[in-house]
Amino acid sequence: MKKPRFSIITCTYNPKAEYLDRALESLEKQTFKNIEHIINDSRSNRVTLLILQDYIKRNKNKYPIKFFQTKPKGVAKALNDASKHATGELIHFLHSDDYYHDKNSLKRADSYITKGTNWITGNFIFSYRDKEFSVPITKLIKINPKRLLSTFTFISHENTFMRTELIKKYGGFAENVKGPVELRLWIRMIQKEKLKLVDDVFTVFTIHKGSTSRGGVKNALLSIKEGLKIAQEEGTLPLSKPLKNFTQTKKTLQKLLDYVLLNNSNNHNSK
Repeated sequence: MKKPRFSIITCTYNPKAEYLDRALESLEKQTFKNIEHIINDSRSNRVTLLILQDYIKRNKNKYPIKFFQTKPKGVAKALNDASKHATGELIHFLHSDDYYHDKNSLKRADSYITKGTNWITGNFIFSYRDKEFSVPITKLIKINPKRLLSTFTFISHENTFMRTELIKKYGGFAENVKGPVELRLWIRMIQKEKLKLVDDVFTVFTIHKGSTSRGGVKNALLSIKEGLKIAQEEGTLPLSKPLKNFTQTKKTLQKLLDYVLLNNSNNHNSK
């Protein structure tokens, strides 16, 4: 059997039905079909299981779908368990409440990952109250990727694609942290692997009552503090400068948020 180009990972734990339906439908509509879909369900309710069963039935002859269940022990554990089943060249994590931006998202991602490229990241796009807002995060990251990724998870994991073997090589997602479970992985990868920045969007992050990023600036700042702790443990942030780095990152984040609000406001007003 031909090796799939993409392994798409989705972990579910009682997501809102409308979000899960949208996520699965966005994958079904992709024009790029050389994929496998790995679903790790943490013993969800009956509604979730019915949606998944119907999805599998509709698509089982279109692309391989691997479904299994594990105990609910946190998102990092779920992602790591699912990643072990991946056989594709590349891996992407489609959360149950997010969705692909358009039908050619995977096709474009594939075109960017050429020989010698091990991982790419695009801009950040999120949906809030049925409106989409874009953040040109790659323009900020390109200033100094190593420094920025050593203080905060600036890159959008929804818009990040990597070679599958990198998950195991760099230890996967951190299962023992309260903050961003992907930051440790990013820190380790950025030290050794060149990150390709792409001025494009692939996947939309949904902000809602149950999303981990709800809470705006307050939660973002808490994530920065946790990120500084992880960076210190990884040896990429001097212990004598945590407060200075926190203050600098806080200012950078606020400037970015101001830019996003102004930019998206102007876009809406021009329509």
